[in-house]
Amino acid sequence: MAPTRPAGRPLPSHNCNDFEVGLPGRLRLHEFFTHPAMPVTDTTHATDIRIHRKDDQVTHLALVGRLDALGVQKIELHFTALTASRRKPAVVDLAEVTFLSSLGVRILLGSARALAAHGTKLVLVNPQPQVLQVLQLGQIVAIIPVETDVPAAFALLGVK
Repeated sequence: MAPTRPAGRPLPSHNCNDFEVGLPGRLRLHEFFTHPAMPVTDTTHATDIRIHRKDDQVTHLALVGRLDALGVQKIELHFTALTASRRKPAVVDLAEVTFLSSLGVRILLGSARALAAHGTKLVLVNPQPQVLQVLQLGQIVAIIPVETDVPAAFALLGVK
């Protein structure tokens, strides 16, 4: 006899093709991934790092794309090597960052703290409004300075 729920109804089968997903009605697994209610991942904006300047005085780079779990996973090691590991002042342009998750905030904070421990700073530049809102709501702006343009960031760091 099949196991039953307390109400006497049989438990659903463990057939992966009959996976219940919480969307209207019961969908088969292959329908789950193609259902119109499921968000489509935007693959047109790959996360990347562009290096504008890397010398004895400063590191100036731009982040591009989404700083979500996948984006952070892709750039974290390289970002840390370019910022915290160099122990030079860093300017990070966020103009082309379209989404900032808590994981993205974590790598920014980690590098800022590592640089502060060595007596220097990380400055964020030109975040989009939705990214700036995340930084403000999380009070990250109290830890990492945010400037509207690169010359202001360089001036804050004392770099020409």
